[in-house]
Amino acid sequence: MRLFILYLLCFTVMDFKTDSQMTVVANESVPKTQRYDEFSQLSFEKQKDQLVRAFEKRMKHAHNLFYRTELTIGYKNYNVPNSEEFVTFRRTYSHWILDRSYLMQVDILPHGNNSSQQIVTIFFDSKEGITKNYISIKNETGEILQGRIDTAHDPIILENFYTAWLEGNIQPEDFYIFPCILKYQDTWEIELDSRDKMVRLTSVYPPRYIADRYEGKRLLILDPEKDFMPLKEEYRWEATSRNMDNWVEGGFVVDDSQLIDDVWMPLKMTTHYRLKTHPDIIALFKMNVTKIEHGNVTKTDLAIKFPERTSVADMINGISYKTDANGEPIESTIEPLYGLDPSQVKLPEPPKRHLNIVFIIAGILLIVTALYLQFKKRRKSN
Repeated sequence: MRLFILYLLCFTVMDFKTDSQMTVVANESVPKTQRYDEFSQLSFEKQKDQLVRAFEKRMKHAHNLFYRTELTIGYKNYNVPNSEEFVTFRRTYSHWILDRSYLMQVDILPHGNNSSQQIVTIFFDSKEGITKNYISIKNETGEILQGRIDTAHDPIILENFYTAWLEGNIQPEDFYIFPCILKYQDTWEIELDSRDKMVRLTSVYPPRYIADRYEGKRLLILDPEKDFMPLKEEYRWEATSRNMDNWVEGGFVVDDSQLIDDVWMPLKMTTHYRLKTHPDIIALFKMNVTKIEHGNVTKTDLAIKFPERTSVADMINGISYKTDANGEPIESTIEPLYGLDPSQVKLPEPPKRHLNIVFIIAGILLIVTALYLQFKKRRKSN
């Protein structure tokens, strides 16, 4: 049909689990809020300082966070008011974050003709720069387990738009709201909306592509009563070069939010965008957070082990293998990945042979006895 629809169809359809109700873990600390009237009396530099501190606090808050969010992906006709929305995919993201390392589980809900249960589990070690992930596909014929070790992040995480409220390096630079907006703070324009008591912050929208001509703007509507939490975003960028002439516009709307520890976080929101190539189609990503906690993630939450019988492609060492009950390679199944330069393949060293301690002691005794007999023989000859 359309390119956009084909784009959506290239992703796997997933199953998800839901909580019966929204769960939050928060303490009684309350963030310092700035009333609109007070904020409006400040100079531009002081207003800017307030926003910088609020955004930096959000980024720090995201270093230890767990959340589970339901995602519905769909589209509708942009030119027809109240047009019918077509749902293409539904999935749930469970995301444990510790600094910049993370564990993410994606449950894919059966949809349309796909009745299989699929779960993708992804681990990223920020210190090593390595990802480990595996997918479990269950259908009427059984279970298929496939794993991968790589330096690249699994593309399925790219549709988790909730990560835009965090920070990291798994998405394009412009995807992360607060790191990106802070990077271009020299371009800020601050306006005050006296009717709605909101703050309008405009910034440059950075280019995603190298182009001969580029122009991009991003607008955030901030709520001073919620420590300048963005309630709405609108952006548009245009890029022109010899091989490209395109524009993209989009944004998000927050419908519900919750104070999590000392930071307001969205619970329900809709992200949208459309492209010049298909301007009559608007893509919709609706997110509903069912559980969120701050400050409780530990290293054990990020642990991952390949299930038994997983077929693993190790792109770091250039080998493939199946796993045993401990998630380790079965030696007899290890072989080079097809199509790789042999010099890139790093086959594991054969296991070291550990001699039995009894034989070692017996050997030592034999040597000592032989030396003693030789010494005694020499004394008799003298």
